[in-house]
Amino acid sequence: MPSLAGNSIVIPLLNEYYLFDYFSLLVRTLLDKGFSVDVVTFDASVLSRYATIDPRIKVVRGFGPVGLLLPRTGRGIFNAALWGFAWIWAALLKRRYDFAIVPADNTPVWYAICRIMPALTCHTTTEYIDIASTIKRDSLRKPLAFGHVLLDKVSGKRWLPRVNGVVVRFPRSLLVDRLMGFRGRNYYMGCSGKAIVTVTGPRIKENLAAFGVGAGRVRVVGNPNYDFLPGLVASFDDHQRRLFLQELGVRQTGSIFSLFLSPSSFSEIQIREVMDVLRTVYATVPEACCVVKFHPKTRSESLDRFREELLPRGDRARLLTGFSGDEFNARLMLVSKAVIQKQSTLGFLAMRLRRPVISYHLFETAYEDDMYEIIGGNVRARTTEELAGFLKRLDDPAFTAAMERSQQEACSRFCVETVSCGEEIASIVGASLTEGRR
Repeated sequence: MPSLAGNSIVIPLLNEYYLFDYFSLLVRTLLDKGFSVDVVTFDASVLSRYATIDPRIKVVRGFGPVGLLLPRTGRGIFNAALWGFAWIWAALLKRRYDFAIVPADNTPVWYAICRIMPALTCHTTTEYIDIASTIKRDSLRKPLAFGHVLLDKVSGKRWLPRVNGVVVRFPRSLLVDRLMGFRGRNYYMGCSGKAIVTVTGPRIKENLAAFGVGAGRVRVVGNPNYDFLPGLVASFDDHQRRLFLQELGVRQTGSIFSLFLSPSSFSEIQIREVMDVLRTVYATVPEACCVVKFHPKTRSESLDRFREELLPRGDRARLLTGFSGDEFNARLMLVSKAVIQKQSTLGFLAMRLRRPVISYHLFETAYEDDMYEIIGGNVRARTTEELAGFLKRLDDPAFTAAMERSQQEACSRFCVETVSCGEEIASIVGASLTEGRR
């Protein structure tokens, strides 16, 4: 790649959020490739964190009016004001920087930046693994207001958000958003119509066409959250394993099974399903220790139900809350005999590490029940008896070897195993800037 000295990138990381953690890795790669990088934020935790990552990073506070309005969005007048100042700020950023890398492009500030200056966003979740599932989940089932229907007809079906021609859910701010310049076909990430979108796998790229994202704007790079994996795997020896188990406060002997639960709140049927899974693990593997990792936003009342089940098991169970990062999650997977999973992007992390993944679908919960049937790379239990059978086969080399082959295939479709996503992204940015100067 040609010299990039003088090329400036702005990263408007408006707030701290676990899905955007990959920026801490990406920023350093961009700096090493010769870019200058400014991180712009309104969040004190972002300011303090990125100020210590690398002395070459400049971390600054964002445009004051936008910072004041962000917490107040939700009512028409504040939304309209935010849009107005977002367009102004985007124009100011374009005068100062050559390129923007935004965490997403489907909210007013990031959308405006993408529409006004060259920009890129990284898609890293399971949102686009299956078009039919998204439409089934998000299609409108209630009659639309007359005004929306009329405006949609007048605009030639460009008013209401759609996926594959089907009207999907939209926020109450749609009227204000449209009037203030939002032209996205829908509100899904990557659909700004301008930004380059990096995705984790070729199947995601194929599916994005139904969401209104042209193939020319999509680049398959893998998941930038996982760029730490080669270094971690190389350094995670027996000593590191013992230290990590000590940190967890679990038994140093016996089999560890990790469960990653993604709902922020649980229905009764979801609680029953997870409880059945836990009880089956303990009944099948007497020396088992279950480490249950919850989404950072899980509500306390849901956690209390699981504590009642897990606390009596002492050091054979751990309940983890709060955000700890994918490196922690990877360490947990590396000490686990298997990862037991139903939803969540973290199944891809387990597959990248070639850890056995057992998915379950004991009940219909109306929450991404089929995710890992679509993805593959796992064995799927529909009954507790099937779950017990899979647990017993984990010591069978033929069983685990077949799963590893399945995981390799799943990754090739949904989460390619790129050596360095950061370097791929840096090359994309460099090529875009070169093209823009022609």
